[in-house]
Amino acid sequence: KAGGFFDADFYGAAGLAEGPLGRDARNGRVLAGVRRSYVDAVLPYFTPAGGDLSWTVAPRFYDYQMRYDPAVGESGLQSHVMAFGSDDAFTFVVNKPDAEGLRGRYGFRTAFHRLQAPVARPMGNGWILSAVPSMGYQNLTLDGGGLVTLTGSRGTGGARIEARGPITKRANLLVGVDGEMQSIGYRADYVDDGGTGSTSPDRRRIASAKYASTAAGAYAEGEFDTGNGWIFVPGLRVDHYQPADAWTVDPRLAARWRFEERSWAKAYGGIYHQPPDFYEWDREVGTPSLRPAMAV
Repeated sequence: KAGGFFDADFYGAAGLAEGPLGRDARNGRVLAGVRRSYVDAVLPYFTPAGGDLSWTVAPRFYDYQMRYDPAVGESGLQSHVMAFGSDDAFTFVVNKPDAEGLRGRYGFRTAFHRLQAPVARPMGNGWILSAVPSMGYQNLTLDGGGLVTLTGSRGTGGARIEARGPITKRANLLVGVDGEMQSIGYRADYVDDGGTGSTSPDRRRIASAKYASTAAGAYAEGEFDTGNGWIFVPGLRVDHYQPADAWTVDPRLAARWRFEERSWAKAYGGIYHQPPDFYEWDREVGTPSLRPAMAV
């Protein structure tokens, strides 16, 4: 069956549609949704004539999502393709100087787009092989009334491949690998008046950089049922990060005890590492050799 909805008001509009491709589901199903605000376009018609306002604010956003589900193949192959993203902006205009002399146009905009294509296929004996390739793009723009402007972008690409299934009647195993590569760039243009208050071109400073970072890992996890209410889940993960050329090893253990039909207790323990944010590895404002943070 096909269906959907559409809704609109003073602030914005949203719609969604879904259904099979063709007369039946043999060609798969598709879903598409979008939301868009237009208050930034409507607002000027409701402001006083002549624009006699000290300041105005104009938010604007849109987001979208699309998904395609092919029909399940004869081998049991299941897959779908997803694309989603958003673009949000906020503009603040000071028309009349305040007590500090602040005036001008200030803006902030951020956007991201992402594509994923998960695939899963039965392999026999209860085992399933799955893969999730993905890619994305993100950018950010900041305008501080002409005093400072900042633009940044980040592109990512990665994948996760794993296999899971039983090894005995009371034991299951999960093994996998994953990795991600990022390309990051930014440019900052700002006033450095040295305390003089001058905003001439020779007082402006520009900082920019572009670099890449990578992360790759392998992991394994077992699940063992003792048959008397206890389930133990040991695991191990190994990662490598660049540009720090850092290796991490994370052993983990979880236990679950079912002492009644609907009651159980859980306990977890292990070592967890997290790489620095991309700006912390920046050569200009961060430390490229910074090690991943650790928690127990």
